[in-house]
Amino acid sequence: MNFLKKQKHTIIILFLVLLNFIIKGIYLSSNSLAGDEPFSVYHAQMSIASIIQLLSLGNNPPLYEILLHFWIKIFGISELSVRVPSLIFSCITVLFIYKIGIKYLNNRIALYASLIFIFSNYHISLAHEARAYALLGMLTAISMYYFMGIIYDYKTNAKSDSNNRFNYKGISKYIILAVVNTLLIYTHYFGFFALIVQFLFSIFNLQFLRKNWKKMLLCMGIIVLLYVPNISVFFKRFIESSSGTWVPPVKNLGHLFEQIFFFSNENKFLFITIIAVLSAAIGKLFYHLQLNKYIKGLFLFLLIPLFFITAYSIFFQIPFIWKLTSNPFYFIPFTPLILCINLIWVLCKDKIKNYQWQTTFIVFWFVFIFSFMFIVSFRIPMFLDRYLMTAAIAFPLVIGISVDYLIRKPKYELIIPIVVILLFVLTVKPNITNKRDVKETVAKIKELKTNTTIVYFCPEWFDLNFVYYYNRLYFMDYDDKNIKNKIYHHLHSENIFPISNHNQIDINLIKHMDKIIYLDVAADFHYPKNNIKKELDVRYNLKNEYKFYEIFNVYEYELN
Repeated sequence: MNFLKKQKHTIIILFLVLLNFIIKGIYLSSNSLAGDEPFSVYHAQMSIASIIQLLSLGNNPPLYEILLHFWIKIFGISELSVRVPSLIFSCITVLFIYKIGIKYLNNRIALYASLIFIFSNYHISLAHEARAYALLGMLTAISMYYFMGIIYDYKTNAKSDSNNRFNYKGISKYIILAVVNTLLIYTHYFGFFALIVQFLFSIFNLQFLRKNWKKMLLCMGIIVLLYVPNISVFFKRFIESSSGTWVPPVKNLGHLFEQIFFFSNENKFLFITIIAVLSAAIGKLFYHLQLNKYIKGLFLFLLIPLFFITAYSIFFQIPFIWKLTSNPFYFIPFTPLILCINLIWVLCKDKIKNYQWQTTFIVFWFVFIFSFMFIVSFRIPMFLDRYLMTAAIAFPLVIGISVDYLIRKPKYELIIPIVVILLFVLTVKPNITNKRDVKETVAKIKELKTNTTIVYFCPEWFDLNFVYYYNRLYFMDYDDKNIKNKIYHHLHSENIFPISNHNQIDINLIKHMDKIIYLDVAADFHYPKNNIKKELDVRYNLKNEYKFYEIFNVYEYELN
């Protein structure tokens, strides 16, 4: 019994990691390899030098593909194999979420946050992807754990280490933080937001900065030194992305609350429960703040209720409020106001009863990244679910803190946490779809195709998705100099042609065929004036049409 008590946290951690592995791993290969996954897998087959060179031309730093390169050398490129690393990253993430809770908050919050993370459909979907986002989440959690460790050591030893000399004690944490943060920004450019949060929180704690500026400078110096090879690429990508991306700009508050809805397992009841919990926690906080009674009244009786009503109106229509959320005079100042509330909490920390810097940091971490990316997305669109991973790691911790903060009486303190966690458990979807039935679509085309069939698909960049399921050997026959030269050679040899508009339809070649198959992968969205189907409809007889979830349409034409 004594042994179990001593090893309690080890047993809990092992249970949580195992539970996470089962929930997120049981359907790991159920979805087709789709979207950008084939892009990562295809490039990961190449040499390290080729990966770095080719990815420098796009929006993806190379760390994930480099790690995947070594993985697939051993385990191959099946759907299951290439997704296992993301599952492993997710398991390590839950470990560090629990460690953050257990070391810097309390046992209850550690457990609440870990369970919310495990039963989050958002995190399940990204653990099922052969992409960099699960790695981004893991490194964010590790980075914040070590940063909080540095702040914790300062708070603990502040009195005993009052001078400003360079203290080598604890320097290893700064070096580890520097290395982890470097890996973070080599994984995804949005990893910089985690570094910005740490920098700003250090600025807000000037006493900490005064005593530890040399160590922080050392940390920054290591990051800069290690990131030198990618600095020019980063600035080039930043300048190009500033002119616009494929992500649509945000237009109203609906986009903001839709992301919270997505984090809430896309369940309206859970969404409203979370909004209610957050509103109540903020209300309790401001009630205990030693502020001017009129300012306090403004927050308690106007701004916080308005936040809840606005969130409620997004999915449960309240006509007047609904109009306000689309009104620029309402939604433009709304998010900056959330940031201001967050900053007031940080700056007024000395006036908060039973103040805990750990709670302040975690809430600031989530609110700053989430709100800032939303505000920026009016000009430079970036407010996309997966791009918010650095904030999404903090979300379970924020919910855990909130449900633990609301009721402190022993008889009732578990009621709200149990309700919230139970709602996550009841709404979880371990077999969540990626809405891309590539495997089934390509299988139908192979079934319909004969030696005298010509196949077109649009857009042309769907080629890697297509080839992965059409012929795995073609996919593995990569060319790290002429990137897709061999793939196109194989496709053309079987009369399969990626195209982007109707002018690329070869009428002379079709004369020697008996059938045309056209695969439309949301072609009108990517190329609004492609006119491919319109041209085929005019010239040939549409025999059959096959639809596959969510955006795949296969059209079978007979020649006149």
